[in-house]
Amino acid sequence: MATAIGLFALGILMLWAGSEFVTRNIGPLARSLGVKELVITALGISVLSSLPELTLSLFALAKGDAAISLGNIIGSNFVTLTFVTAICALVRPINIHEEVQARESSWMILSSSFVLLLAMDGRLSRSEGVLLILLYLPYVLSVLKTAREEAQNSPDGPLPRISDNGRKPFDVYSQVTPLAVSTSARPKITILLGGMGLNARLTDRAIKELPGDISFGFAPYGDNLQEQVNRARGRGHEIMLQVPMEPVGYPGNNPGPNTILTDATEDANLTALRWHMSRFAGYSGVTNYMGARLLVTEEAMKPVMQELKKRGLVYFEDATVNLTLSPKVVQQLRLPMQRATMVIDSDPTAPAIAEALHKLEAEAVANGSAIGTGSGLEVTIDTVAEWAKGLQEKGILLVPVSAAYKGRAT
Repeated sequence: MATAIGLFALGILMLWAGSEFVTRNIGPLARSLGVKELVITALGISVLSSLPELTLSLFALAKGDAAISLGNIIGSNFVTLTFVTAICALVRPINIHEEVQARESSWMILSSSFVLLLAMDGRLSRSEGVLLILLYLPYVLSVLKTAREEAQNSPDGPLPRISDNGRKPFDVYSQVTPLAVSTSARPKITILLGGMGLNARLTDRAIKELPGDISFGFAPYGDNLQEQVNRARGRGHEIMLQVPMEPVGYPGNNPGPNTILTDATEDANLTALRWHMSRFAGYSGVTNYMGARLLVTEEAMKPVMQELKKRGLVYFEDATVNLTLSPKVVQQLRLPMQRATMVIDSDPTAPAIAEALHKLEAEAVANGSAIGTGSGLEVTIDTVAEWAKGLQEKGILLVPVSAAYKGRAT
């Protein structure tokens, strides 16, 4: 009895360790292959996780007990679709994009209907087993085709692009805002906190402690960026890529390597931009980091904005740059843009941040919506987390940055 309990505990421990290893490494593996995590899980992890069911079913068939095999197949799939999905949703709501709904549900309905059709005579033959395997192959090809459409490689890694069916990264990576929220007449506030990824400890705190509707701007210079982005998106946070742009006083005031510069050639700036865009996947748009000089230089800015438009991204500008030609340029290019009206932690003290958030509330009440930006400082994280707890009783909605580009929050 003690041996059985020990082996069971060991099995649970190994299962936990294996699951932690897989989830930690899916992001880096997907990035190295230039595909989404969904491709790895749909084609690889799903097969591996089904091996215990396959083994049990084969052993049952070898002993002549087809009932056990069939019961295991049907039961395991039913439990996965209902119980496992339910538990995951109870732990944390799952955002499901329309594209995934359409593609995956179609294949699930098709495969289930095909199995039922073949089993109508009360028996599944070897030839029908071959047909079911052949049905799996188009699914594999469909997933791989989608992966190729959504990824385009540069020398530094995969880049965002518009798929052949017109799906843009903004559409794919924007968090799902409920229709009741996006069409509500209640005041709405959007907050984007930048500098994420540079300090792993603070980034982890922001991911865990801030509401999912707080959006994050990730800098391109941190370590393990894809893993951090994956965790942030898993918690509901929408992601934007912060691109360093030339400020006044450069190079004495230097945002970092591969800064977009006013006197660089168009090719040099686009090469720098593509390096930034290849650092991680999962962002719906690009936001500036600094840029007071670049954003008043139309000829240097325009090719950068054209590249964002070409790749199906949106542009978001913080409130640190007072004089900017961005609205003029994006209007010419028909590039979606939103601009924040306030930096909430320009004075990085708790009372000053709280006062800035109060002003943001007043602006949202007066205008219907308000957008603020800040940085991932510890004091900002703590103050915003505490402030967000009281928004519901004030009748104010917190929405991700994508909501500013669509619906009533525009």
